[in-house]
Amino acid sequence: MTEHSLYLADLFPRASLQASRVKLIRYNLNDPGAGAAGAVNLLFEYAQLQKPKFYEKIDYVLVFITAKGDSAKFIGCYSTTYLELSVSVDLFPKAFPIELLRNPTNVFHPLEKTSLFKDLENRLYIDWNTTKDIWYQTALIDKPILYIKNSDKYVYEGAQSILLTYKDLQEILSDPLLYSSWHKALRTMSAIYLITDLEEGTHFIGASYAPHNLLETWAYFTEDVSGGFDGISHYLASRPQRFKSFQFSILQVLPSMIEAEDVQLIIELYKRKLGKKATVIL
Repeated sequence: MTEHSLYLADLFPRASLQASRVKLIRYNLNDPGAGAAGAVNLLFEYAQLQKPKFYEKIDYVLVFITAKGDSAKFIGCYSTTYLELSVSVDLFPKAFPIELLRNPTNVFHPLEKTSLFKDLENRLYIDWNTTKDIWYQTALIDKPILYIKNSDKYVYEGAQSILLTYKDLQEILSDPLLYSSWHKALRTMSAIYLITDLEEGTHFIGASYAPHNLLETWAYFTEDVSGGFDGISHYLASRPQRFKSFQFSILQVLPSMIEAEDVQLIIELYKRKLGKKATVIL
């Protein structure tokens, strides 16, 4: 049997929560009801739709959704109001699936959002440690904390979604552990990239390809704001603080093996597209 050093209940004393008055809910988004509510981001509202006395003698409810295996991901902590109201369409947002309001045995339990464990939302994973049919439990049952994900401020969503300020770039490149997904992607990427001065609309077109990679190339800008390029150095000579307005993006990802002549052709095409305010830096 695996020994765990940290359990969910270990978090309660600091927040002044009594485990006996905390209920845990785990929704499976593959189930029709939770899936319909989750699809419109209204699981909080769905948690308020329960049978009478569901939250009796309960002060707080921690809501989770199913994750890999028998684990559960924490999505929010809500306080109860000890009230029970008749179900009415007016109590729910217009986007709430109307079919979920038709169960005659349910009542509306007003819950209130809290800031408790806010920093752990979508990051904390516990072992639900029971059969799949049991979707709620008392917090008195020990729940091992399996792991807490890093809180990526900047989520890597693919090359074409990259749009970074100079400050963003500094932060991402300074922490290879927290931003491991960025470092992994940029380390293996060859690309035509664009640096734009957002104040003047001036563009600088650059390229990074074998034997170099984009992580290596962009890292130069955190050591020298010009990146070591004469064109940018001359530009900043009369605007020494303008690098703070630089925005970094990707114009085109290149094949890992590409000839320099082909890169030049692609760059010249982008230069014509971007017009007079575009300068090539190589």
